[in-house]
Amino acid sequence: MSRIFTLTFVVALFLQIGFSETLEPYTNLNGKVLSQNSNSPIPFANVVLLGSKFFTQTDEKGEFSLQVLETGKFTLEISHVSFLTYKEQIEIQEFTEISLNVKLIEASFEVQEILISDSLSEALNFSKPNKILSRQKILDSGAKSVTEILEEIPGVYIQKSSDGTAKLSFRGSGTERVLVLYDGENFQTASSGTDLSTLSLENLERIEIYKGNSSAQFGSGAIGGAINLVPLKKIRKNEIGTSFSAGSFSTFQNRNFVSLKGKIPTYFAFSEGFSKGDFAYTEQVGDGEFRAKRKRNERKQFSGFVSVKKEFTNEFSASVFSDIFYRDKEIPKLVAESEKLLSEEEKNFSGKIELTQKIGQKEFRLGFGSNFLSSDFSQKTNPFYDSKTETQNLFTTFNFQNKKFRIGSKFFAETQTTESKTTFSTIDVFEKRESKRKILSVFGNRKFTFSKFDIFLNGRADKVFDKGKNSSGTFYSAKIQNFYKINEALTFQFSAGKGFRLPEFSSLFLESDFQAEGNENLEPEESFDFEFGAELNFAKSGGIFNSELTFFYSKIDEIIVWRRNLYNRYSPVNDEKAFSRGFETSFSAGFFEQKLKFESSYTYNLATNETDEPNKKGKILPNRPKHQANFGFSVEQLGLRFRSKTQFVSERFETESNQDKVAVHDSGLDNYIKTDFSLSKKYEFSSWNFEVSCFLENAFDEEYANLAFSPSSGRSWRIEVEFRK
Repeated sequence: MSRIFTLTFVVALFLQIGFSETLEPYTNLNGKVLSQNSNSPIPFANVVLLGSKFFTQTDEKGEFSLQVLETGKFTLEISHVSFLTYKEQIEIQEFTEISLNVKLIEASFEVQEILISDSLSEALNFSKPNKILSRQKILDSGAKSVTEILEEIPGVYIQKSSDGTAKLSFRGSGTERVLVLYDGENFQTASSGTDLSTLSLENLERIEIYKGNSSAQFGSGAIGGAINLVPLKKIRKNEIGTSFSAGSFSTFQNRNFVSLKGKIPTYFAFSEGFSKGDFAYTEQVGDGEFRAKRKRNERKQFSGFVSVKKEFTNEFSASVFSDIFYRDKEIPKLVAESEKLLSEEEKNFSGKIELTQKIGQKEFRLGFGSNFLSSDFSQKTNPFYDSKTETQNLFTTFNFQNKKFRIGSKFFAETQTTESKTTFSTIDVFEKRESKRKILSVFGNRKFTFSKFDIFLNGRADKVFDKGKNSSGTFYSAKIQNFYKINEALTFQFSAGKGFRLPEFSSLFLESDFQAEGNENLEPEESFDFEFGAELNFAKSGGIFNSELTFFYSKIDEIIVWRRNLYNRYSPVNDEKAFSRGFETSFSAGFFEQKLKFESSYTYNLATNETDEPNKKGKILPNRPKHQANFGFSVEQLGLRFRSKTQFVSERFETESNQDKVAVHDSGLDNYIKTDFSLSKKYEFSSWNFEVSCFLENAFDEEYANLAFSPSSGRSWRIEVEFRK
């Protein structure tokens, strides 16, 4: 009897469950995911209905089927590590069926979460970046500056100084060997690197990161790599936003943007900020002994950006963008018990006009642009010193491309004028210097596609007109990239290239004084490098995993270094050669529809001078850490997101002797570990999105130095409120 009762209960329960499920309203969401290039199916692509608990993967035929037990508006996201992420708004209704055929655009090695834009085909079809950070990736990171988001990339070292500036180095290249480009154009002046702290994230569509020799793509100065900041061009919707932040050291910042989608799509953004800072000055405590101390300085800045695009026909369009930046800062210092208050004012304006004509599968692009940079430097105590440097770049570009290749030319002219006045008591000493450089470039890119191979060839010739004795002439650059896809999860890559770097204006033409002088006899640097690595992507047990490993090697001949000459002045000279070699690896994992993420990376880099002289050979080059590591994780639930990031940087040396006493360190700059936390919460009110974020930086108040006499900022906090509609 009990057995009959038990059996009856089980059958009834089974029927009840089955009957209940049949009454549950559901929608069949199915489709097929194909490659836009080859029209072949894409297996193991991730299909996620954002904002719900439903997700799946495509099968070996690229097909997927998802039974959705909820109704409403959702965002469908389809992603694969080898393709650009696809997003579409869909509405789920009861007892309906939705069928989709989606084609994904093929992306590059290490590309993740990329949004589609007008110029993406040009960027990816003929030259592959090592990594691309999409606008969505930038927004999700919580970073508020280019510096913050680049610090997490393997092989990237940010060199910060006491006045708040930040410069970029890849794999031990040095800051002066990495180009910072804006929409593919070199707005960097012929000086020692671009200050990343002046660059905003607000107006960026994406950031393209090119590690290793990139002269074949971008010309002189890119032998260590390049980053390309691609501004917003395509307006997808009407949107308005504003944010306010305040924090430690009387820091305040306001950011605003307006996006208008109409007959003439327009994007406008501007920001302003002020900070008393927490940087450094030096104090002499004995004969030849110095120590670094923190002292606040004041800094205010303003930036603005405007982008306009007009499509006259389906084939012809014009794009215009302009970017302005202003910063004023004061730097207090103590040198030999005499305080010298330094101030610096920077102004920067850049603009570009681009015309695009399409004829079938062919495309012609003509661009014009200019960049103007002004820097006023003043020392307000005896001896009084004032200098003003103005740099202006003018360029014009022409590109032709189809599906197989791209060719183009560019003319680039740069003029730099420096005026200075030094006052000793009642005596004024005036100096003026003007430097000019013109470069005519011809370049080409070609892509070859085989069954599992993609090969990219890049070549470039630059004709340089310069008054430097050895820096004029014709220079050639070349690069080959090879990507071999074993299967949908595993990809191998190899690249090799050669390039050059012209001496900076200050290295060539610096007027002699009691401290330093230029050297008009400098030879351009020449480099050769290669790298090879692999990337593995797979999904298992509800998690999405990514792992990368890359080995690299670089050689620079005629490397330019500064050292004391016979007159006891610092002057640049050419050494025979320098090597940089090592590897970088990273691992990331995401679970519960990416609500829980872990990211880690490690870079080993040995950068040494290999000139055949006993006091130089094997010495580590200045400001090149051997070891760098990052670890972070984020948790998101119910609109609340917590993020932690820890960075480790090993010991560095300030000079190539590797033994100089710097600040309180006997042999260089000590290693350090820095930890940051952030917490944010999102709200929705009608059509407004509202987010509150809290940031705690250098949470454990770690004392460390990025440069000699430049201790880091201490523990600091920031609160930000953002509105979007």
